[in-house]
Amino acid sequence: MSVSGTLLHAGSLTFMASCFKGFWIFNNTNESVNVLISRWTGGSANWYPIQASSNDAWKRSGQEMVVFRSQDGSRTAGYYVNSGTKWCKINFSGFEKDPEFIPDVDG
Repeated sequence: MSVSGTLLHAGSLTFMASCFKGFWIFNNTNESVNVLISRWTGGSANWYPIQASSNDAWKRSGQEMVVFRSQDGSRTAGYYVNSGTKWCKINFSGFEKDPEFIPDVDG
């Protein structure tokens, strides 16, 4: 287990600090990625595409898992995130680095 900024790594999963109201995910890559947000606090656990240089948002109100998957399914990255009353912005910049995590964003 190692700590990197607001990220806590444990095996293949990464634990992120708390965020609030829901998740606002920005795909800052030049390829489409699929995103799944678990449904532990409601919603759907389907995979949704986010086009290159685009963003999407999911409302959630507690601990969830955020998973990124390449279009061909060959690469994945998973993160546990705790949400509450404001938006958590997650900047995804590729599978070779951790996303930037910005809690407490007004939407």
